[in-house]
Amino acid sequence: GGGGGGGGGATFRFTPEQYHFSRDVGTVVVNVTASRSSGGGGGALRVSYATHSLSAVAGDDFVPAAGVLQWPAGESGARSIFIEVLWEEGGRAEGTEMFEVVLSAPFPAPAAHVAGRNATVVLAPHGVAEAAGRVDVTVHLAGVSAAAIALDSAAGAQFAAGFAADVTAVLGVSASRLVVVGVQAGSGGAVVTFTLLPPPQGATGAEAATAAELASRFVREMSDPTSALYEGRTSHMLDMSFEPLVRESGGGAPAGQQTHSGGGGDGDGDSGAAGWIVLSVLLGLVAVAAGVAYVRRVALSEWLLWRLGNFRFRRFREGEGGSEGSVMEGDAPIGGGGRGRGHDDDDDTRL
Repeated sequence: GGGGGGGGGATFRFTPEQYHFSRDVGTVVVNVTASRSSGGGGGALRVSYATHSLSAVAGDDFVPAAGVLQWPAGESGARSIFIEVLWEEGGRAEGTEMFEVVLSAPFPAPAAHVAGRNATVVLAPHGVAEAAGRVDVTVHLAGVSAAAIALDSAAGAQFAAGFAADVTAVLGVSASRLVVVGVQAGSGGAVVTFTLLPPPQGATGAEAATAAELASRFVREMSDPTSALYEGRTSHMLDMSFEPLVRESGGGAPAGQQTHSGGGGDGDGDSGAAGWIVLSVLLGLVAVAAGVAYVRRVALSEWLLWRLGNFRFRRFREGEGGSEGSVMEGDAPIGGGGRGRGHDDDDDTRL
């Protein structure tokens, strides 16, 4: 456990204390937060960390990590620990395993101490989204370079802590539910990916919202320029023209790619795909019918001429009042025993 003695000064704790990742995540990020007590002074702070194997084994499932996190005089907030996960495409199938990260040697002792429990990192089988229950969201920040907020720098750690605090305040949950996991260079700014974590066990109220629900709420807030999300826009510079990319953990479409805008759902994309399928089938049927018509064009022409001639004879019989015995329909005479030419035969006989 991480409990330690000592009075006030500063407290170190993992935020949150449990993390879920798919094995193919590459790198996991564990956050440690330092908070100063009111009478603890403003000197420099530091605490050591190290990974410990549980069912996941160092060197086999993850790369062991150890080091020291530091806060300059007067500073507090979050620092991130980066741990590489070992996973090989097509490798042996593995179930859910876990390892832990432990804090020790808080400074200055005895005023600084470690609170809470060790951090537990759960590695879910590749492709099992339900085991993780987390959601990754990617946004664009305008006017800031990726190098200026690199996560392995002090400025990056400070940015990540501030970003998490601002966004989760709007979502109505604790800052520990959001972890900034990636910063990359983008057009005119930086592309930031953060993970929304599932609610802690026993959570109630707004804190009980699932990661997917928080992601949907974030997308709605992003599409609303009057949202409180933009009160901190000068520092985080969220780019409204960039549609947030939302992906459920474990290999959902990027929801690869599932994209959401303005609270829209995945059903719109599904119905659009179905519409294209129906249209393609109809166009195929039209093409087949056109091909058959072209091949049978001579027979169709003869049939149309026969129908037209038949129609004209009917019009003549009904409009001119001719007798049924003297009008032919098609090739067969109707009525009495002419020789097949109607009135013309009578005229020939007279001549």
